[in-house]
Amino acid sequence: SVASLLRSMVNGGEDLIADCLAGIIMTAYILGKRVGVAYVRVDQRLKEKVGAGIREGHQIEEWYGDLSSLLKYLEGRKR
Repeated sequence: SVASLLRSMVNGGEDLIADCLAGIIMTAYILGKRVGVAYVRVDQRLKEKVGAGIREGHQIEEWYGDLSSLLKYLEGRKR
């Protein structure tokens, strides 16, 4: 859960944080499937949102380049 993630960011290590993040991502995919959204559609929409954030100059992109890094990762994943 998001609450677990926040607690782990204060008190936990990298493994616990990664576990919480994985749980959140897994839940998002499963919720999507339950309402009729295919996993691949979630992936496509994520890429679209990341690309839009880059084009719009999102603050996290301007400060750290995180969106470009994420898009590069997403586009490089093998399916």
